[in-house]
Amino acid sequence: MLLTLLLACAHPEAEADHERVLQALSMAHEADDDVDTMRDEIGLLRQEIDELRQEVSALRLEALRSQVDASGEDGGTAATLCLPAGSSRYALPAGPLSIDAISRTGRALLHRGPDGEFDGFRVSAIRRGSLADSCGLKNGDIVHEVGGHALDSMESAMAAYQLLASESEIAVQITRRGEPVTLTLLSSGG
Repeated sequence: MLLTLLLACAHPEAEADHERVLQALSMAHEADDDVDTMRDEIGLLRQEIDELRQEVSALRLEALRSQVDASGEDGGTAATLCLPAGSSRYALPAGPLSIDAISRTGRALLHRGPDGEFDGFRVSAIRRGSLADSCGLKNGDIVHEVGGHALDSMESAMAAYQLLASESEIAVQITRRGEPVTLTLLSSGG
């Protein structure tokens, strides 16, 4: 306080500058608080969006199943849909999967593991709304196994495709951002 009075006596503008600095610091502190509050709100909104997406997916799946149950057929819509049934559980379409739908999903290239051997397929260029996108695969994922069958060649990929049509629940082992993840695909096959 004494320093402020001395500065004010020596330089009247110094006190005004000092007040402006204190006011600016106060405003900066308030802005930091506002940013923290906004970050918290954004996190809550993201959680709400994820919950709503799961609810919408569950409703779509329910509607699709009732449509199939009522008509005995899906009118072709199920052949292009794959709806989430939970956080890592996804419902495959009723009826046969078309090679055409799979081929339009994105790219899958054989991936070599640390030992130099093929250990799966790295997926990329996944199109929004495609079979792979709807089933939870993300760009950069490496798909290692489908239903306990290792994916280390084109032949094993074709066997996995056939497995999708015949099993009612299929575990898919992937690596996402260096971490192992298991996706469960539910099918009306089997």
